[in-house]
This record gives sequence, structure tokens and C-alpha cells, in this order.
Amino acid sequence: MPNIILKDSQTFSTFIILGLSGYSDKHIDIFWAIWSIHYHLGEDRYIGIFLDNYGRKEIDWDILRIVSAHKVFGD
Repeated sequence: MPNIILKDSQTFSTFIILGLSGYSDKHIDIFWAIWSIHYHLGEDRYIGIFLDNYGRKEIDWDILRIVSAHKVFGD
């Protein structure tokens, strides 16, 4: 996957998102991280690893659902 760094073959270190990341709500970046993991790896367990390392308690799941709907269905 082109935008992650691993500590070793099993340990996620960081996720790199370029472009406009950090300029808006973090949930937009989280959405694109999840989308990218699913698109490139196609396995939900990697999404779980990302969320565990990011910190699930840091995510407002209602906002993430709204962002997801907006990104999928548009304006």
C-alpha cells in the first residue's frame, strides 16, 4: 500500500495522507484512510488495526457516518 509505514511486517506505525489532510475535520482523513485500506488491501482486519492504533475513542462515530455518506453520495 503506498501510504502506510510499518514497524515490521505485522505492526502498523503510521498512515500517510497527502494533499489536503489536516486542513479540515479529522473524520474526513479517517474516512479516506479506511477507504484506502479497503481499496488497496480488501480486508477489514487491517481497518481494525488502523482504528486500534489511531484510537477508537478519538473518533466520533456519528460524524464519521455523516462524512462517509457525504463522500459516497456527494453534495
